[in-house]
Amino acid sequence: KLSGVEVEGVPKAKQLFKIVPEMTEETFSDFRQRLYEDPDQEVSREFLRKRGFWLPDQLEELPIGAWGGKIIFAQHSQEGRLLKRCRVYDPFPLNGSPKWSWNKVKKETGRTVGFWPFSETNTKADLDVDMLLCEGEWDALAALLILQMRSRKWIVQTWTGGGGAPIPPDAVQEWMRN
Repeated sequence: KLSGVEVEGVPKAKQLFKIVPEMTEETFSDFRQRLYEDPDQEVSREFLRKRGFWLPDQLEELPIGAWGGKIIFAQHSQEGRLLKRCRVYDPFPLNGSPKWSWNKVKKETGRTVGFWPFSETNTKADLDVDMLLCEGEWDALAALLILQMRSRKWIVQTWTGGGGAPIPPDAVQEWMRN
């Protein structure tokens, strides 16, 4: 067991331990499908289950997927464009590798860190809306999935630049300022 998840006998898939590819609409769709259906991603599903995050109907609304035993968090620009870079969480890193990383792609111009999860409905929110800014993706998932903050009309976001990184003023979108 690693972190409370049984991994004995888990088959090593061909893509396991390979570098996460550039995020495109096609790869994002593939990663989402893998999270729900790929037998090789059972370790990712079990990891989410153990933490109370395996709620497929709600997860489908979020930019999250799986690949190579890792959990993928898709990133979007402020305008909603899918970015090539994505956040990668490895629940069982080997040889001192970090749990959190970015996929290794050529950095795009402009900001590649931002608020997660992107939701077009957030940009159209009333100015009088409650917002919860979380420490990271896991806290945001807890607020969204377990505490059901969306159903309470709260917008939940996290900054992907790291807990110790200040949020640049120009990254705060107009709808967030009030």
